Amino acid sequence: MQRMVAIAGLMLSAAGCVSSACASQLFGVGFDQPTALYSIDQSTGALTALGPTGFANVADLTSDPLTNTLYGVDANGNQLLKMDTKTGQATRAAILDSVSPIGSIAFDPVSRQLYGNTVVGFGGATHDTLYRIDPVSGHTTLIGALGSFVQVFALGFDQHGTLFGISNQSNELIRIDTATGQGTLIPGAPPLPFQGSFDIASRPEDNTMFLANSLNASLYILDTTTASLTLAGPYGSQTNIVGLAFLSSVPEPFAVDVLVAGLVILLIARRCVRMF
Repeated sequence: MQRMVAIAGLMLSAAGCVSSACASQLFGVGFDQPTALYSIDQSTGALTALGPTGFANVADLTSDPLTNTLYGVDANGNQLLKMDTKTGQATRAAILDSVSPIGSIAFDPVSRQLYGNTVVGFGGATHDTLYRIDPVSGHTTLIGALGSFVQVFALGFDQHGTLFGISNQSNELIRIDTATGQGTLIPGAPPLPFQGSFDIASRPEDNTMFLANSLNASLYILDTTTASLTLAGPYGSQTNIVGLAFLSSVPEPFAVDVLVAGLVILLIARRCVRMF
């Protein structure tokens, strides 16, 4: 019995190590020159620079959690990018074929589809319009206009597959229908108290939605049912963060080794128990 209790304790400790090591990391991209990729502290909002992207107009970020791929979009060249989370360096994944440049992108973790929208005043668009994007070929499929909502720079899915956006003109939080592109107001939700909310991203572990605001140079937590905001903290600089995305961290080798060792010990213990 004592042997099994000790083994159980070891396994729990190993599981805890791996869980901690695999917590999602929040990334942000700055629209300053040169554009750079950052790691963002989710508790304080503080930025840690990872390196320049190598592109001048990286306007947004999103991520595919299954492949652990961090995507960016170069609004000037209408290019989909892949971001190196260690160095910040971006490489072109595809050239997008939308009529106007895509200004914001978001990946649906449920349907595993990539979406993006054009933005009024950003590359000639006359309406903010939603597209579905093939990340391999760059082909875009027109879905529809977002209605009266314009300058939607902040675009992001929650973990249930609901697409949200924020109009930088009216400061309104909206839901966006991925079948029609139509945006609708959150019932009873007031406008946000400031402009400059340039991206949102939900944390995979608990569906907490984070918001990057460049007017206040701060990270916020956004309640998508009421549009209320809670300050996480300032960036520590006036960096213009225009994209947010989460990715799971790679398990640390030590944590993996401990878990494997625990499994081996458990198998040996089971054989010993069968002998008595």
